[in-house]
This record gives sequence, C-alpha cells and structure tokens, in this order.
Amino acid sequence: MMPKWKSKLLNAFNPTLAVAIIEAERVRTALGQPKSRSAMIFTNISVSALKDAYLQRKPVVWTSLLVPSELIITAGAIPFCPEIISSNLAWLGLENICLLESERIGISPAVCTSHRTAVGAISLDFLPVPDALVCTTELCDANVSAFRHASTRYDKPLFTLDIPSDRDASARGYLAFQLGQLMEFLANAVETRFNRESLAETVEQSNRARAALVRMNELRKVVSLPGGEAIGLFAMAPHFGRPKLANFLDVLCEEMSNPPKVAGSPRLLWLNVKPHATTAVSERIKRQGASVVFEEANQVYWPELDPSRPLTSLASKLLSHYIHAPIEDRVGRLLDLANEYQVNGVISLAYPRCRYGTAALPYILNQLSRAGIPSLSLDDDLASTAHHRSSDASTLDDFIETLRRAA
Repeated sequence: MMPKWKSKLLNAFNPTLAVAIIEAERVRTALGQPKSRSAMIFTNISVSALKDAYLQRKPVVWTSLLVPSELIITAGAIPFCPEIISSNLAWLGLENICLLESERIGISPAVCTSHRTAVGAISLDFLPVPDALVCTTELCDANVSAFRHASTRYDKPLFTLDIPSDRDASARGYLAFQLGQLMEFLANAVETRFNRESLAETVEQSNRARAALVRMNELRKVVSLPGGEAIGLFAMAPHFGRPKLANFLDVLCEEMSNPPKVAGSPRLLWLNVKPHATTAVSERIKRQGASVVFEEANQVYWPELDPSRPLTSLASKLLSHYIHAPIEDRVGRLLDLANEYQVNGVISLAYPRCRYGTAALPYILNQLSRAGIPSLSLDDDLASTAHHRSSDASTLDDFIETLRRAA
C-alpha cells in the first residue's frame, strides 16, 4: 500500500511543487556541506536549470545523454535529460510509482529501470513539458523508443541523431551534416537564430570545462575528492557550454589541492557508471577503508573542440565515446586507467536489463583478469533505492580484504 506522503505528493505534483522540492534540495546541500563551495555551485547550476524548465522561463529541449548541449544552450533553450532526472525521482522515493505506471501503460519489464522510470514520469506528468526533443541512437537504443513516445504524447517535434558505427572522416562528415540539420530544427522548434559568434563562445566555454575536468582527473591520481563527493560526467553533460560548469570544476580542483587528502587503500577503479540512487556499495567501500580513485565513465574521451569548426568538432566528440569504441579498444583504455591510477582492483555493477552496460562484462572482466587485475561484479540497478543483498555485501568485503592482503 502506498504511504500517505507519497499519495499526497503524487496527487499534488505540479510545476510549483516541483520548484519547491528543487529549492529544498539546494537548501539541503547548503546545510549538508557548508564548507564545500563546489557542491553549492553545482547544485545552483542544476537547480536554476530545473526551475527554469518547470516554470517555462525558456524553451525546454529534452535530450538524451550524448546530445551536444552546446547547440541547445546556443539556441537559448534548456537541455533537460529524462535519464538523469530518474535519480531525482528515486531520491524522492517516487521511482516505484513511476515503474508501476510504466507497467500500466504497457512498457515491458525487459526495459532498463532508468528508462521505465522516465516513461512512467512522463505518463504521470512529473516532468516539464518539452518544446522539442532530441535523442541519439547511442548510447542506448531505448532512447529512441522513449523519446518517440514522449514526442507523440506531447505532440512536439523530435530530431534523432543517427550515430554511425565507424569513426573515420566519412562518419564525422555524416554526423556533422546532421548537426547542421539539428541547428535548423532547433531554430524552427524554439524560434531562435544561430550565429557563428554565439556558437563559438559556447564551444569555448565547453573547452574551459573540459580543461578543468582534465586537471581534476590528473589530481585524482594522487588526491581524493573532497568530502567524499561523487563526480559524474553524465550529470554534467547537459551543462557543457555554460560558464558556471568550468567555475564549478575550477573550485573543485582548488578544494582537492588545499589541503590534499590521499585516497584510501585498496585503490579501486569503477567500471562504467555508478548507480544514480543507491549508495550502499560506495558506503561499504568507504567503511572498509578502501577508495574508488576513478570511474571509467569520467574519463575525458574527446579532443578539445575547435570553435572555428564547431560541428565537425562536436561530431568527433560524439564518435569518441568509449562505449562507441570496439570492445578491444575499451579494454585497452581500462588497462591504461588501471596503470595511471595505480589501482589494486576493479569493481563493476551489472545493471539488470541494460544491454550495452552488462552484455560486455564477461569479456571485459576476463581480459582484466588475464592482465593480472582482480575484478568483482555485483548486481545493482541504475534508478532504484533498493538495498543490496547481504550476500553481495559479504562478497564485497571479502574482495576488498583479498586486495588488501595482496597489496
């Protein structure tokens, strides 16, 4: 039976309530980490964008994770990513309501929890109404189906970027051409006009954030993140092109350096992405004195953008993602990261029903083992607040203890 507070929240949910909840998150962050300027800056970035979206202060463009935010921001619109918002719904304890709703409207349980939560939220009108939608055929093909559903429900135009399997000059040209078409689509959908100067400035700001992220990743080779903060490149994705994102990363680098704190041992590399909502594994790692020194998903995988050739540069960025690479290249990069960050082991979470994230795991973990790098894979979910099984906790403890003895 649904708790009373959830029932009331569900019945009363509207843009005004959404803004109040978002503002409460800002206050929660301020009170929870009063000494962390970086946490407050990023919370303000996210809160301001969400408030603007719910209150329709600017046109809202729904995007999947790899859509270049630089083009959306230059168009004067707000990039809004339903995949990311799943974590906020889980924080509110609303993911089960969304999952039940997605099942009611016929979404198969074979779809990953993240997308089912998002589709359920769409049906329940939990999300800000889009003016347009843009998705890609990568990283996950569930994007296309979910965005088509939303486009039909809201009767809003949808643009789908077809990311080719190759990464050569021909593929870049094909994708750059589509990005030009996307600019025309946005100009019509949100009634704006692009100009070369504005786009170049946005690209410069994106490069500033990239440079700061490179500095932060270098620092993480010897210094841990302050206050146990979690950094997620996916969460930052809709903000590349905003000046405040570079400011956030610059401040974070300052906090890491003053005073520096060495990471605990054993040192772990996190394969792929961390779950959005659950923290049980992370907290258990911390209690055992170990430390996640880096995450595969946070590597700067793309070259610096060229403001004079923005579309070609953004096409290269899209084609450079590690998931898009041949699996042998991905394994090679993981081995490089393991060496660069001096890790003792690799931890991975197998997300149910996530084809791109889970199907490759056996091969990857086998290759890491052959290279002499111990690894562990546990079951988890991308958008769930469910607790981990005690057997998983015991397995994790044993793994960390094994690494400690071998160090």
